[in-house]
Amino acid sequence: MALVLPTTAPDAAASGDPLVTSAIVRAVQLRMGADVDVSVTRLQVLGLPRDEGPLQAVPEPGAMVGGPMRFALRLRRPGSEAVRLGRADAIVTARVLHARARQDIARGTVITEADIEMVIDEVGRVPLKPVPRVIPGMRALRDIRGGDMLVARMFTALALVKAGDEVVTRASVGGVEVTGRAIAAQNGQFGRIIRVVNPDSGKRLRGRVIGEREVEVFHES
Repeated sequence: MALVLPTTAPDAAASGDPLVTSAIVRAVQLRMGADVDVSVTRLQVLGLPRDEGPLQAVPEPGAMVGGPMRFALRLRRPGSEAVRLGRADAIVTARVLHARARQDIARGTVITEADIEMVIDEVGRVPLKPVPRVIPGMRALRDIRGGDMLVARMFTALALVKAGDEVVTRASVGGVEVTGRAIAAQNGQFGRIIRVVNPDSGKRLRGRVIGEREVEVFHES
């Protein structure tokens, strides 16, 4: 059910209350990340007495940014339980660094860095949680238009390395990149740390999957 913001209320505090706005911003950043730029507009505050203390804004269950939101307003003092003071209704939007399609992406395509651009922009109507990462090596589950925001539910992760594959290894030695080869001992998606085995010495190495059959070795065990 859509939340309808009240236009007038006899017991409403002044629209744009800075203390309430700050509490709402903190509440959103607590759930989505401290680097999220939060905008609060059309704020209406109901039933909030003028009291001193740390004000806490608690979003209602299922709340999403990018539109109307409702918050319970609580006062929390050290050594005591939070006391509910009133509520706030507002339009809340969030700007955050996220992935966007650089071009049209067809269903079934395994995306690469060329398909993705990182932008700081509004993320629209999304839940109060960090925006999931979209990374190269994922396969599109549907057609995506250029300019669309990319979210994790549009993709399925693929194993770029499979156990038994011969992989290219890369390591930095004294500031120089050294390449070699190894046999993967585990499956791995992009960014996952797996074990590989040097076929000549039999040594087991750990490394991060950085591409198809390609592993950045960073530790020996």
